[in-house]
Amino acid sequence: VCGIDVYHDPTRRGSSVASFVSSTNVTLTKWFSRASFQNPGDEIVNGLRTSFLAALKNYHEVCMFSA
Repeated sequence: VCGIDVYHDPTRRGSSVASFVSSTNVTLTKWFSRASFQNPGDEIVNGLRTSFLAALKNYHEVCMFSA
């Protein structure tokens, strides 16, 4: 399970924080999360791609040691 959210700070003229969270086990009791800061004009996809790849790596590491 994965989820995303974005916060846009109106006082910082377009700066945003994108957050990403994903489950790391089948019972959905452990989680991986990452936040990325974005400047005006940055594509949200760039930060999410990096976060998703990090989550996949983390999931692989966690599942490999719990097997």
